[in-house]
Amino acid sequence: MFSDPNAAINAVGPVAFDYTNEFKLDGTYHVPVWGGFNVSLVYQYRTGLAWGRRARIRGLTYDALRGGLGHHRRADHALNNLDFRLEKTWPLRGPRQTVGFFFDAFNLTNQGTFNSDSSSAVIDTSGSSFGQPNRWLSPRTLRAGVRF
Repeated sequence: MFSDPNAAINAVGPVAFDYTNEFKLDGTYHVPVWGGFNVSLVYQYRTGLAWGRRARIRGLTYDALRGGLGHHRRADHALNNLDFRLEKTWPLRGPRQTVGFFFDAFNLTNQGTFNSDSSSAVIDTSGSSFGQPNRWLSPRTLRAGVRF
């Protein structure tokens, strides 16, 4: 932006990752029964991401003109995500050696919305798909593993 003065045209307003509200809560609880195991949760809430219209104009020295950094639109859906982990570890014979088994569940509520971790979550170029989702939050994903 600093090397081309034309890039600052219409550069007013919120940037792409400016969320009106964002809240994150994470924590781990050690359950003392059965020799002890850990339960972890990560909850994240984020209002819709800011975005703006972009038009491609061929023949200019730069390929795309954005409707300004001031993205005056917001995605309709907020991110409301919950991740979960259950983990059990055991000490081994060597010093500081452990083996652990874990189970993860990502997007536990299986919310289908824009992935607001990406600035290109919404199709922002003019055309028939303008304003439609471009990147989705991954569906509920389960994972089990071993850690040494």
